Amino acid sequence: EKMFSSGASKAKVERKTAVQLEVQQTISKKVEDEEAKQKYQEIIDLLLAAGYFRARISMLSAFDKVVGGLTWCIMSSNFDIDVDLFFQENATIGQQIKLCEQIVKALIRMRCPHRLQSFQIRGLDYVNIFPTIQWLVNRVIETREETGDVLRHFSEWQYKRRLDQFQLQHQPGILEQHQQTRQSAVNYTQEVSKKYKIQRRFRQSGKEFQNAEEHILATMMEYGYRPSFVPPAADIKKLGNQSGSQSVAKLQSAVSGALNRDKKEDDDAATTAAAKAAYDRQMNDMMKRFDSINISNIVSNQAIGQFVGKHSGEIQQLVSEYDEERKLRMPTEQDQKAFGEESHRRQVETRKKQIDNLTKKLNIVKEKYDGLLDQQKTEEVKYNKKCAINERIAQEIEKLNALETPENTADLQMLRALVALNESLKAQEAQFRATCKQQLNELQEKIRQINEAKPDAEKLARQDLVLQTLQTENEKFQKARQINARKNREIALLERKIDEIPSRAELQQYQRMFVELYEQVHSKLIETRQFYISYNTLSDTKTYLAKEVSILKSIDDNYSIAIKTAANKDKLVESMQTILTTVSQNLEKAEKSFKEEKSIRDKLNEQFLNLVEKERQYYKSAKEFQEECSKNVQLTAQLEN
Repeated sequence: EKMFSSGASKAKVERKTAVQLEVQQTISKKVEDEEAKQKYQEIIDLLLAAGYFRARISMLSAFDKVVGGLTWCIMSSNFDIDVDLFFQENATIGQQIKLCEQIVKALIRMRCPHRLQSFQIRGLDYVNIFPTIQWLVNRVIETREETGDVLRHFSEWQYKRRLDQFQLQHQPGILEQHQQTRQSAVNYTQEVSKKYKIQRRFRQSGKEFQNAEEHILATMMEYGYRPSFVPPAADIKKLGNQSGSQSVAKLQSAVSGALNRDKKEDDDAATTAAAKAAYDRQMNDMMKRFDSINISNIVSNQAIGQFVGKHSGEIQQLVSEYDEERKLRMPTEQDQKAFGEESHRRQVETRKKQIDNLTKKLNIVKEKYDGLLDQQKTEEVKYNKKCAINERIAQEIEKLNALETPENTADLQMLRALVALNESLKAQEAQFRATCKQQLNELQEKIRQINEAKPDAEKLARQDLVLQTLQTENEKFQKARQINARKNREIALLERKIDEIPSRAELQQYQRMFVELYEQVHSKLIETRQFYISYNTLSDTKTYLAKEVSILKSIDDNYSIAIKTAANKDKLVESMQTILTTVSQNLEKAEKSFKEEKSIRDKLNEQFLNLVEKERQYYKSAKEFQEECSKNVQLTAQLEN
C-alpha cells in the first residue's frame, strides 16, 4: 500500500501518456494495411478449407485464430515433433511468447522450407505467416489422403460390428439364424478343405538338380502338376498373362528355353517335333527321379465304369460333334501337298543358314587354333630351356645339401643368402649398365649434332635479346612482388577493421532481439500503467465514498438533535446547502478536467490519423520508387544488350 501511495502521484502525472497509448493501440488495431488484411483473409480461408472451423468465431481475436490454426495444422499433420503445444485462448503475454517459441521449434523439426520467427507470430506478420500456413495445410491434406481410406474402413467396420451387436441383442430371431448360418458355413468350409486338400503323389529319390528352375518344377510335379508342351514360336509372356498364373508361365518358359537354347524361332514341323521329343525326354528324366507313387489317389476302374454308364449318351453326342468339327477343319490334299512343300523349303533354308553359321564359326576357331598352336610351340621352347636350367640348379642344390652338416648349417644358410643377394645385384648391375649405355649413346648423338651445327649470328642475337628480356621481366616481377606485399598488408589491415564492424546478419539478429525485448517491456509497461490508473480511480472513488459516508453519518447523528428546535433546523439546512455547494463545485471541476482530457484525446487522435496518412503515403511512394528502380535496371540492361 505504501508503494502504491508513493507512486500514485507519479501515476496521475502519467495519465495523459497512458490515455494516448491506449488511443494509439485501439486505432492501430482498426486501421491495418491493405496487404496485411488481404493475407489475413487468405489465411482464414485456408484454415476453413483445411477444416479448422474455429476461425469462423467472431469473438476470437486475430492472434487466437492464427496461432490456433498453426497449432491445429501441426497436430493434424501427424508428425512426431516432440514439442508440447498447449494452446489457450486469451492467454497472457508470457504464455503467448512461450507458445510462439514452441511453434517455431516444431516447424524446424518438421523441416518447414519457410523460416518463421517467434516475434513475427507474436506481432501477427501475416505476409510471413501466410507461406507457412499454406505449407502446413498441404501437409494436412496429404496426411488425410494417406490415412483417409484406413480411417474410413475402420469406421465402417466399427459401425457394422455395433449394428450387428445391436440387432443380435434386440432381435431374438436373428441370433439363432446368425448362429445357424455361421455353423453351416464352418461345416461347409471344413468339407471343402478336406475334399480339395493337397496330396503328395510322388517322392524324390534324392538326386541333385542342375538349376533352381528344375528344382521348382520337380517339387510341383510331386503334387500332380505336369507342365504342358509349349512350341518354340509361342509367346510365353502373352500366354502367362492370359492364364493368370505368372509362376506357371515362368516355369513353362524355363522348360521351353532349356529345350530350345541357341535355336532360332521358327514354326516348321521338324523343329516343333524335335522340341516335343526333347520335352518328352526331360519329362521322363524328371519322372525317374521319383521313387514311390501314391496309388490311393488313382481312380479305380469300377468308378470309371460307373461314370461311363451314367453319361454314355452325352459321351456319344460329344464324339459325334467332334467328328463333324474335325471333318469341317480337315485340310484337302492340295493344301497338305502345298504345306509339305513349304515346310520342306523352310527346312532347307534353315539348314543352309545353320551350315553357313557353323562354317564361319569353324573358320574363326581354326584361326584361333593356329595362333594358339604357334604360341604353344614358343612356350614349349622356353619351357625346355627353363627346365634344363632348373635341373642344373637342382643338381647343384643336391650337392650342396649333401655337404650340409649340423656344424655348417648356419654358414650354408648365410651362403645361400649371399648367393641370392649376389644374383640380384648382378641383375641390377646388368640393367644399370644397359640403361647407362643407352643414355650414353643418346648424349653422344646430341653432342655430335651440336658439334656439326654451325653457330648462327641471328640465333646468338636472339639469345642475347631473350636474356635481356628475362632480366627486365625479373626486375618487373620483383617490383610487382613488393607492390603486392604492400597491398596485402593494407588489405589485411582493412579486413581487421571490417571484422570489428558487425555484419548485416548480426545487426538483424540484434535488431530482432531488441524488438522482442521492446515488445515485452512495452506490454509490461502498459499493464503497469493500467494498474496505476485503476488504482488511482479506485482510490478517488474510495475517498469520495468515505466523505459521503462521513457526511451521511454526521447528518444521521445530528438529525435527532436538529429537529427539536427551529434554530437547529436552520443550521442543518445551512450545512446541507454548504455540502451541496461543495459537491457541485467538485462535480464542475471533474467535468472540466474530463472535457480537457477529451479535447487532448481528440487532438492526439487527429495527429495520429495525420501521421498514419503520412506513413501510408511514405510506403506507397517507397513502393513506387522501388518499381521505378526495377524498371530502370531492366531498361539499362536492355540498352547494354
